[in-house]
Amino acid sequence: MNRYAILARDWWSKNAPERLASLEDPETFFEALGESAAAQIAEIEDRQRATLPEGLTYLETVGRLQSIRTQAEEIVLNDLVYSVPVEMTLLDEIDDLTGNLPGISGIDAMIDRLNDQAEREAEIEDREPMLDDEQLHRLQRLTRLRALLVQAANPDRLTAAEQRDLVLSLRAFWDETTGAPAL
Repeated sequence: MNRYAILARDWWSKNAPERLASLEDPETFFEALGESAAAQIAEIEDRQRATLPEGLTYLETVGRLQSIRTQAEEIVLNDLVYSVPVEMTLLDEIDDLTGNLPGISGIDAMIDRLNDQAEREAEIEDREPMLDDEQLHRLQRLTRLRALLVQAANPDRLTAAEQRDLVLSLRAFWDETTGAPAL
């Protein structure tokens, strides 16, 4: 296994462990990846060497060749290795999902406004305060979200299964098309 294969395997083990675990034959995969990387780097180096000006001193030539190699490695490794998306842990995903949602006090304020609105409407219509179907649905969603946020306050105390369930439940409060909370 060449150094590019080792570098790729190490990067995957740190940043994409589930994807790494799903490989049937990781050894063969990384050997092929390393060989491909080395071939692509050599091809880029050969093309760039041909553009070196004549009359460079030894040290200038060495410096340019090192620069060409570094750039070739950067290009190829970004394409073959680092372009694999980094996997988020469940704790990271919980943090990401809750970071853009209102906090518990914000949810409480929304619930209070919903109840105040129902009371104002009842007062205007001279009837007992009562939530209509839409308000009741919104109250149920806010109450559910509040319970999830309480649970998300200490996600490290949850089991992996509970963390997964929490992530799935929190996703229900996101509009996939806009990427914004759907409250």
